[in-house]
Amino acid sequence: MADEVYRGTERLTEVETPSFYGRYDRLVATNSLSKAYVSPVCVLDGSSVRSRQSRSAWRRHEYLAISVGSADMFFAELALAEPMRSWLIGRTRRVIREGYARLDTWIQRHKSLVSIVPPESTALGFLRYHLDLSSSALAETIRQRANVLVAPGTISVSTTTCASLMD
Repeated sequence: MADEVYRGTERLTEVETPSFYGRYDRLVATNSLSKAYVSPVCVLDGSSVRSRQSRSAWRRHEYLAISVGSADMFFAELALAEPMRSWLIGRTRRVIREGYARLDTWIQRHKSLVSIVPPESTALGFLRYHLDLSSSALAETIRQRANVLVAPGTISVSTTTCASLMD
């Protein structure tokens, strides 16, 4: 299983990360329009499988979702056709690069408090803080003082927890 949802969000290059599709006969590559194309409204099955697995995969897909909304299909086709595809990818990369530059400036000003391993792609980064404070206490302080909700690193969500949340 290869989750390729962040393909196209490269921060350091204009070259799109190659797909895993076709590299192994038992591989399933998944993607969506929610990250690189910033189109979460389109909910599509973005799976790519080799022909031997295709029939089985489609049977499972049809069991779970009989159809995708025609509006989603229409907008997905627009998003994936050139020149819109290149424009959307370019816009996403600009936002990521500008946002990371702002974050990096802030991190440099606060080196004694925080650090980061810079991501090669995506708008996500994991900051490490250098304080003698639990992540739960820090998250609560941020929530109270800045009205921003962050998840502390001490939170562990199990499959059982997820299942109980869905009840």
